[in-house]
Amino acid sequence: MPDWNQAIRERLRGLQLEGCREAEIVEELSQHLEDRYAEMVAGGAAEDRAFRSVMEELQDSELLEGLRSARQPVAGEPAGLGASGGAGPLGGLWHDLKVAFRVIRVNPAFSLMVVLLLALGVAGATAIFSVFNGLLLRPFPFPSPIA
Repeated sequence: MPDWNQAIRERLRGLQLEGCREAEIVEELSQHLEDRYAEMVAGGAAEDRAFRSVMEELQDSELLEGLRSARQPVAGEPAGLGASGGAGPLGGLWHDLKVAFRVIRVNPAFSLMVVLLLALGVAGATAIFSVFNGLLLRPFPFPSPIA
């Protein structure tokens, strides 16, 4: 399947969007174009015809006008995490969390396995520390050692 990101970035270049906002738009449009392409190929269209049709959708002038309005922040909408465009230490956190929740929603079995492995790792580290603490870090249970 084609990689849509480069074509989308070229189309958005003239809008001069902030980095985080541009990445969000590229991700959403790429997913939409990928879904349309897969839908057309599954419907029986030839791959080259499906590709041309999807690229025509990307060239739509209404799409560009809608993206121009995306440059201006919506009035009254509070700025969330990552609104600084990646300038601060938490700049991309909001975007990262959205991507993480999207991956969890798409692959719940994989996500469950990751959580279980993390729980097993934390439990193992806790057990090893408990033994180490009991044997080496705490004083012996008698008042004074024989010298």
